[in-house]
Amino acid sequence: MENIFPFVTIGLFYVLTGPDPESASLYFRTFLLSRVIHNVALIRGLPQPTRTFSFLVGVLITCLMALPVLRQGVL
Repeated sequence: MENIFPFVTIGLFYVLTGPDPESASLYFRTFLLSRVIHNVALIRGLPQPTRTFSFLVGVLITCLMALPVLRQGVL
């Protein structure tokens, strides 16, 4: 939950910038995969770096999507 709400908000604005569909798809799928890995690591009790890395991938994807949003001034 800690990075889902920012991702959804930034993702909405990112889509409004008219990005390349392939890069947008890559961002959204990578974020989804990082959240799935984070949840599996949490449920199965995998070692701590797994959860941290998957969380950081989600944060990185959100930041990469925020750059074009801020550049184009959609907010």
